[in-house]
Amino acid sequence: MPVSRGLQLAIEQSERQRDQATRVLAQVRQREAQAAEQLNQLEAYLAEKDQVWIGRAGQINPAVMQHHYSFLAKLDSAIGLQRGVMARFQAETTAATQAVVVCEQRLSALRQAAATIVAADQQALLKREQKQMDEMAGQMHQRLRPTTTQGEPQ
Repeated sequence: MPVSRGLQLAIEQSERQRDQATRVLAQVRQREAQAAEQLNQLEAYLAEKDQVWIGRAGQINPAVMQHHYSFLAKLDSAIGLQRGVMARFQAETTAATQAVVVCEQRLSALRQAAATIVAADQQALLKREQKQMDEMAGQMHQRLRPTTTQGEPQ
């Protein structure tokens, strides 16, 4: 006997929710990866510019050096902002991952409930069949048993 239509609908709905949560997780992971790449680029650019100017520090006009340090400060600020973006995406990834886990757990519980119902139905069917076979065997035994007459031992 199949599981109830209501339980089957609940399983299908849970699968759709899990699939949607998985898509959201993939999107958040992609945005997090893009933000990480941008952060890496900013940090690499800062390190590169820092190295170029360190070697030339004594040879450059102080006004140009001041301009360079101002630029580096703005770049450092951008890196700080990007780290904040990364932290937000990491939190979103954690939340999206947890949402997928919750959906998977719900789906697993529903599937387990369906399996339990199917197993119980199968067990009940086997018991009914066994009872019918026992009754048929008893009836056949009664039919095949020799009839006894009065006074004769059985």
